[in-house]
Amino acid sequence: MGDYGTHPTRYGNLADDNLYAMYRGCIYSRLDTAEKLDLLQETVNRDARESGELGAPKVEFGMLSAGVSGEAKDGVIHIDYHMAVDGVQSVTYEGRSVTYAREDYNIQALNTALHENAHCYQEQIVDGTICISDSRLTFEYQANSFTESAVLRDGSYRMGSQYLTGETPNGYCMYYFQATERDAYRWAEIKTNHILQELEDKFGVEPSFAAYAKDLEVNGYQAMEQRALKLFDNPNFEADLNQVLCNQYYGTNFPVDREIEEAVKREMEASYRKLQSQYEEEEKKQCSENKEEEKEDEKGEEKNMGFDTKPVSLEEYNQTLRKSVNDYYTHAKNDPSMSREEAIRSTGEMAEKYLEAVEAFEASQNAQQGITGEGSGGVTGGVPAEENGVNDSGVTEDSGISNGGADTGEGLDGEGLDGEGLDGEGLDGEGLDGE
Repeated sequence: MGDYGTHPTRYGNLADDNLYAMYRGCIYSRLDTAEKLDLLQETVNRDARESGELGAPKVEFGMLSAGVSGEAKDGVIHIDYHMAVDGVQSVTYEGRSVTYAREDYNIQALNTALHENAHCYQEQIVDGTICISDSRLTFEYQANSFTESAVLRDGSYRMGSQYLTGETPNGYCMYYFQATERDAYRWAEIKTNHILQELEDKFGVEPSFAAYAKDLEVNGYQAMEQRALKLFDNPNFEADLNQVLCNQYYGTNFPVDREIEEAVKREMEASYRKLQSQYEEEEKKQCSENKEEEKEDEKGEEKNMGFDTKPVSLEEYNQTLRKSVNDYYTHAKNDPSMSREEAIRSTGEMAEKYLEAVEAFEASQNAQQGITGEGSGGVTGGVPAEENGVNDSGVTEDSGISNGGADTGEGLDGEGLDGEGLDGEGLDGEGLDGE
């Protein structure tokens, strides 16, 4: 669970209105670094409790990249030190870093803390720490996590990132309105505005409040929404964007606008390359700081793990889709709005789609390589036969589904999808293959 837990602060006994009054410019500017950090931590503590998170994430200051106000991972929120403490921020413009003062840095710090805690809330939903009643939202978050899938474009498969970083033309809108960022921006803005309204009612409009409101006119949720609608000329842009990510992650094929689908797939590939580059830079940095461990690092394949832009192999694609089916079943069986029978039935349907997708992938690879199925290396129905135990029409009796339907017995062969999942625990032991 990372650093989720209890993080006491000096402000724990303050009432909400007294705590949030400390974000007034005349007060926030006089706080030292430790006091600012405690204020942000206490804000996150209360927001986490209100949101229903299991524990609160830990807040720390950090030296973040230009244009980045905050980051969240594994129960730790990093807020840019220069922005939150010094009131200055850097952006990259035409390859150069430009630093400017933020008059509303006190409110931006508040908004960043709330935005990043929204990501921590989403993280707990994705990893199953907490469950919510909105199953659609759960599926969207799962499909928008830091993982990858095989993207089919121009007749070939390449790896793409399920999380979009905004690399292509108009890519920033796709970054902004992917499910996790969409809700983090919207929720943080709503909560910040609520706090500001209470402060304005009590103390009047202050310069930092007005500066923040002016920034929202250009960069706020409504402004971004209008920008996206104009760019893509499609009122269903946000829904189609996130459906493409769900289709990619879960192996489904729900209809979406073709132009948006193509744009999202291009962004997935570009985001994958960007994340690969970041990963490689982090690896180089780590190696330079730990030269004494270089030999140990070079022993195996670990230095080359992470993001890889070479064409996807059949086995890699198979593993990616199997994980999607497992994830779907985990969420389905824990979804309070879905009965046990519905979870079993829908997962069985997804398992069939999984096999069809892998078969289509294999056929595409064979066509590209100019080979027949005779050279597929012991692959049955697009899946290594010795690995998955499947036939051409579905999962075998060992996996709880046969001939595209259900075995006899209760709940697709006994209990759940054959024991508990598709054969034991979560779609065949620990996956569709006991892994």
